[in-house]
This record gives sequence, C-alpha cells and structure tokens, in this order.
Amino acid sequence: MHALADLYVHRSTAGRGDVALLKAYLRRGLRVTGMRMQVFSLRVLHHAPRRWRLLVTDRLARAVAVSAAGSILLPRDGAATRVVGLVRGADGRWRVTTVRAARR
Repeated sequence: MHALADLYVHRSTAGRGDVALLKAYLRRGLRVTGMRMQVFSLRVLHHAPRRWRLLVTDRLARAVAVSAAGSILLPRDGAATRVVGLVRGADGRWRVTTVRAARR
C-alpha cells in the first residue's frame, strides 16, 4: 500500500481513492497483485522542468485477487482517457498530482 501511495503527492485525491480501493479488498481478506496499466496513447499537453500534464488513454489489466482459498483474475477495466498531472519532488521522483477525466 505504501508503494502505491508513494506514486502520488501527499493528500492527492486520486491517490486516496486508489489506496481506499485496495484497502476495501484487504477488508474482504483479499490482496490484489499483478496490476499493470496498459497504455494505448499518451500526448504531452504541457511540460516544464518540474511539471508535466499528459493526456493518457489506458486501462488496468492483469490484476489478480489473492486469498487463502486461491486467486481469481479480476476483470479488465475499459479504456479511459484522463488528464494526468505530474510534479518532480525535491527527492527527484516524479509523482502524480491530479487525475481527471478528459473532456470530450
């Protein structure tokens, strides 16, 4: 959970949502593994030395829910297009600042 939370800036709404989803699985006795993002397209909307804004179309693929009873492949997400903001922290790592649905 810490590794996922570390992908986002402190107090990121998107980060809190992702962590809350994984905690909900844990409360049901499941651990989610193998999550991969499948990126279909990416376009740079804006960039500066420490900030980027990207238009990304992707989906979550290959996630598995694991319990003491075994494992089950979770359904793939449908593709979604989002605007993703990134910032480079003082430690040199890039983190997600915002994720919002792209306007159609």
